[in-house]
Amino acid sequence: MEFESGCVANFTASRVSTERVRKLRFFEPRQYVSIDYARQDLLVIRIDAEAALRPTRSLRSPQPSRR
Repeated sequence: MEFESGCVANFTASRVSTERVRKLRFFEPRQYVSIDYARQDLLVIRIDAEAALRPTRSLRSPQPSRR
């Protein structure tokens, strides 16, 4: 899906895949965002003025403790 701003969202679904993938990914001219619902994490990569790729934020939810 492409938005007016130039952002592109990629949605993928398969009922026959061998992997359980639950991701929502956004591609923008200077940024990539990946939300992984299965792993409960977020990855944001931005291209800065020097055109170097580097992760700017990675968040992983703590796993609930089992008692």
